[in-house]
Amino acid sequence: MQPKKDSIIKIHTHPIKAALLGQNEPDPTEWMDCFHELPATSRQRYWVEQWAHNLQAGQSLQLSPSEQEIFYFWQGLSPQTYAQLGQTQSMTLDLPKNYPIDPFWQYWGRDGHHTTERIEDEHALSVLEAEHTICFRVQRKNQSLTIHWQGPFGYQVHQQMVRLLNLSFQAPNWPADLILSQSQDAAEATRPFLTRTVWEAILWVILGQQINLSFAYQMRSNLYRNLGQPVGHDLYAAPHPKSLLETPLETFRSWQISRQKASTLLAVAAVWPELAQLSFWHGAPHIERNLLAVKGIGPWSVAYLLMRGFGFADVCPIGDAGLKLAIQKLLNMPERPSPQTILDFMAPYRPFRSQATFCAWKTLGDL
Repeated sequence: MQPKKDSIIKIHTHPIKAALLGQNEPDPTEWMDCFHELPATSRQRYWVEQWAHNLQAGQSLQLSPSEQEIFYFWQGLSPQTYAQLGQTQSMTLDLPKNYPIDPFWQYWGRDGHHTTERIEDEHALSVLEAEHTICFRVQRKNQSLTIHWQGPFGYQVHQQMVRLLNLSFQAPNWPADLILSQSQDAAEATRPFLTRTVWEAILWVILGQQINLSFAYQMRSNLYRNLGQPVGHDLYAAPHPKSLLETPLETFRSWQISRQKASTLLAVAAVWPELAQLSFWHGAPHIERNLLAVKGIGPWSVAYLLMRGFGFADVCPIGDAGLKLAIQKLLNMPERPSPQTILDFMAPYRPFRSQATFCAWKTLGDL
């Protein structure tokens, strides 16, 4: 492997050579050839996903003590408990000692319209976005979350909660002389919580671009309540792409959604069957090419989706207004920084520029 490609794999955790070479369908032999070159976290992620898949299928696994610890770190449950999720209707996730439960709880419940979740003190109601859409309950106690649901949906509920929590995230250990190291103690508190699904991330990035947060949530509420599926307790699941395509463009305007945003929603919905096949394992370059091919999806949207939708650790949203303002203030600059200045500023934080972005945003106030 050429040094440049080896560097890309290590920095961006792009695990498939074929994606780097621009091929749409990775060759399984290429995948296995480069597996040993992946960062340890990517190798762990791969094996944990395989173990979880086998346990769901009812297979018995003989994992070593260290492998069981790895599984617990990524899934928040022991392999034995995880294997029983299909036969129970509750579980308790014991979060790591330093997990930022308060910031997560605040972030999770910041939608004042309570479209997809409702937070009340130590309790929450939330929507499961899966093949079967249901409502589930979450009770918070210290550093644990006890979750209840009805029906055989334990694996789906678990998968969504682990994703929302970004449970496997590891806060970077940056050198003390870096300017964002002043946020090092808060790095764990600014972990990039993920969206329920990539589809939900796409809807949010379209609705929320270039407007204030409160109005974005208002539009989201209008869209979900008119086209989404009600799941009880006045909560709604995200609208299906087909529902968007069946809605006249003019109707979106009555929901305070601009023609441009509505056109982008429809463009994404039209190609969603293809986009839905994308996953972390295709690699960021392949995902980026596919997203940029959609009319209305630009570099800023792609960067957000790579961070919050797909969970990539090393994304630098150069055109983000908040990142520009944060760097301007951190460097005491009279004007907004140029793209090259942003790249130079963020370079020392590789391969955790997604986290550095969140720390920079945090200097401007609450996320």
